[in-house]
Amino acid sequence: MQKNASLRKLVLASILVAMQIVLSRYIGVQSQFFQSSFGFVPIACASALLGPLWGSVVAFIADFIGVTIAGTGAYFPLFGVNEILYALIFAAFLYKRKPSAIKAALCVVVQTVFVAIPLTPLWLYIYFSMLGTTKAFSVIFMSKITASLIELPIKAAVLIPLSLFVFPKLEKIFIKRSH
Repeated sequence: MQKNASLRKLVLASILVAMQIVLSRYIGVQSQFFQSSFGFVPIACASALLGPLWGSVVAFIADFIGVTIAGTGAYFPLFGVNEILYALIFAAFLYKRKPSAIKAALCVVVQTVFVAIPLTPLWLYIYFSMLGTTKAFSVIFMSKITASLIELPIKAAVLIPLSLFVFPKLEKIFIKRSH
């Protein structure tokens, strides 16, 4: 029975990796300083249903494969760190927790304040510096603040109904039946 549960988790994780790649790389808006998509949904799902370890693995593998097959530049591992941190935060708020709109919204706020705003501009600055392209950190930082403030309510508006209605149903299908 344990083998069946592990197989279900592996299949779900694989599907979520594929979904994240498609949603983040092919369906969304991307520019040099702004990237917005629904690629966070599969990571949230993996973290909420499978836990922090599986969520982190899904996030990292999806980031690596996504950049490798559909990236616009060289793979930069520090962006993978962001993805892992997002997955860990999703898991902290959603894994084995009673669904709550406040938890889902707070999760997005924590990700924005502690990962998106401080770390993404830093990684972009380092990345561009390594490429020999000079970009002012203040420009990158202000751009990310603006983008994050636009994305925050959108992500919360998507994550709240997912965590309240969709994730519990998926948990019954993929997790509860496997025990």
